[in-house]
Amino acid sequence: MRTPAGPGAERMRWSRRGWLTATAAALPAAACASPRSRPAAASPVEGVVDWSLARSRAWLEQLDGGPQRPGEPGWESYWAHVREAFAFGDRRYLNNGSLGPSPAPVRAALLDAHARIDADPEPVLWGELGARMEAVRERLARMWNAAAEDFVLVRNTTEGCNLVGAGLRLQRGDQIVLTDREHGGGENGFLFLAERDGAEIVRAALPEGPDTGPDAMFQAVARVVGPRTRVFALPHIPYSNGMRLPVARLGALARENGIYFHVDGAHPPGMLPVDVQAFGCDSYASSAHKWYLGPKGTGLLWLSASARARLRHPFLRHGTAPYNPGSGTRGLHQWIALDAALEMHERIGAQRVWRRVVENRAVLRQGLGALAGFRPVSSDHPDVVSGLVTFEIEGPRNREVAARAHELGVTVKTVGGFGMNALRLTGHVYHAPDEIADAVGRLARAAIGP
Repeated sequence: MRTPAGPGAERMRWSRRGWLTATAAALPAAACASPRSRPAAASPVEGVVDWSLARSRAWLEQLDGGPQRPGEPGWESYWAHVREAFAFGDRRYLNNGSLGPSPAPVRAALLDAHARIDADPEPVLWGELGARMEAVRERLARMWNAAAEDFVLVRNTTEGCNLVGAGLRLQRGDQIVLTDREHGGGENGFLFLAERDGAEIVRAALPEGPDTGPDAMFQAVARVVGPRTRVFALPHIPYSNGMRLPVARLGALARENGIYFHVDGAHPPGMLPVDVQAFGCDSYASSAHKWYLGPKGTGLLWLSASARARLRHPFLRHGTAPYNPGSGTRGLHQWIALDAALEMHERIGAQRVWRRVVENRAVLRQGLGALAGFRPVSSDHPDVVSGLVTFEIEGPRNREVAARAHELGVTVKTVGGFGMNALRLTGHVYHAPDEIADAVGRLARAAIGP
């Protein structure tokens, strides 16, 4: 490699051989070794080694069987096996409601699929691997009691909600029922619908507090229904308080009154059993990167047959197939990796996951509820609880407490909307109860302050 001499030289003169020589000299020896001689690649996270596909397969298959309920022999040993695929070190990550950590088999599938695509992009993307996107829909159909063609693969809950909101058509003066505890992404598409078609937004004021039951939540919605109500767009679990709405009862109410029922289901899939037939809704949107622990930027939209016939949107013009003229090219590697996350959940079983989530939630609720200055916002009713539990902080600002907690190795979510000064916390399958209890102790120290 040589450069022109003299002050007038403005650019380097490259030769192919010179470039290759310089590049090779700059690489570490391990990078120049043959694939067979290279050591296993270490994760960027210190102390973590990424798993091979073979190890991932063995780990997944060992999730079958085993104890099903707390207290049964081997219960904690089973979950210790699950935790092997997650790496937090000493950190207690309690914000699965925002983003979930992907287990090692998901990372392995993601990297492998990306490498296979890059080896021969076009034939692979729309050939052998492309067909595996359909396997995701087929697995979801088993898990949600639905049909594969009901599912639209989107990027997140918000995109699914936007697609439904933009796809509906209303008349001026029609009413859309939302709640007073909506996430901005969940309501956005329906605010757009109201603005475009001249519809009216009516908000149901949801009750909160430890003693709130499903009847009070149902009545909060039912009392705002009127002759002009055309759409329910409701969260299955509001992000701010983690209280489950009685969606099956609301679905029956919607059918009785000829109301389109859309559910913002950002949280339940991967947390608790999902049965869209039992819910009685027309559409259900979720994010697979939360409780399903899938790759970031993978979302799910379920549409009933009647919803697919009613919605008018360019994305749906050619149907719901994963690749069609309306969808365009997708990040295939993400969907292949999502299938690994869904397989993990399917092998564990939705009921067993839910029992573990409730078990860990109880430790959070009892531990933080015993601390001065932590007032519970979420309900303790068994038909309303979820994996999200929220506490109002009396005294210091929630962001200050969350920042101190993070310094002490605990990650939590602050909730500042709706006039709240709160912290939201979660427990999932990668937590042990004693780890949750340890996190409660650190949060107590964070609340006291420096």
